[in-house]
Amino acid sequence: GRPMSGEFVEPLEDRAYPEGRVFQAPIRIGFNETHLLADASGNADIAQTIATMGGAIFEDVLEPALLEAWTRVAYGAAWNEVDMRRFGVRSNDLSPSTALPFCLVLARAPFMRWLEAITGCASIAAIEGHVSQMRPDHVVGWHRDAGLGIRRLAMVINLTSSTYEGARFLLRRKSTQEPMFAYRATAPGSLAVFRIGDDLQHSVTRLTAGGPRTTFSGWARGPWAESDSKRDVSLVAWPPLVPAARG
Repeated sequence: GRPMSGEFVEPLEDRAYPEGRVFQAPIRIGFNETHLLADASGNADIAQTIATMGGAIFEDVLEPALLEAWTRVAYGAAWNEVDMRRFGVRSNDLSPSTALPFCLVLARAPFMRWLEAITGCASIAAIEGHVSQMRPDHVVGWHRDAGLGIRRLAMVINLTSSTYEGARFLLRRKSTQEPMFAYRATAPGSLAVFRIGDDLQHSVTRLTAGGPRTTFSGWARGPWAESDSKRDVSLVAWPPLVPAARG
């Protein structure tokens, strides 16, 4: 299960990465509805964090019953270990029947409008994604999530109930390799939201022990456009991230 391509560069646990900011989620997602728990007064702080660090982490996003159900779905998935060549190795379940319960619930209007409010990304039209799992020796190298179509944001929902070592998420600027933020998914049901773009790369360091690390990996898409028919669509972060500090 080791990457075979000579192009692979393993992401290392670099402590220069600031820990991502964790917020108590102002939104709660349940089986039947998604609703805001408070007014939008805290959104400015969240938005500033995402604009400067590229992302943020939210706890207690899912109602307990939904988290329990989604965890059962994920652990019953048909895992297929995928050698992603220069991007590393992990296990995925790409079947629509597994991903559909997640995508339908997350595609409710309150959640998508909240994502727009905290990131400045207008016109989020759909949520896509799949469940993924990392086991000992799995690692995900630097990449941009440059999938077909307009992906405006990426998200990771933690469905892990066991402890593990390693598997630390890292986000950096590609052009300067400036560290943006890092986090390790430890709280079940936590949600990480982060930007994608031509100058942003993320990775997950090698899982060294324990696990598995089980997640839903999803993307918030913009409306379909003619450019979506081309694989090499530009991933300009929109709106732009706050420029890196100089000096």
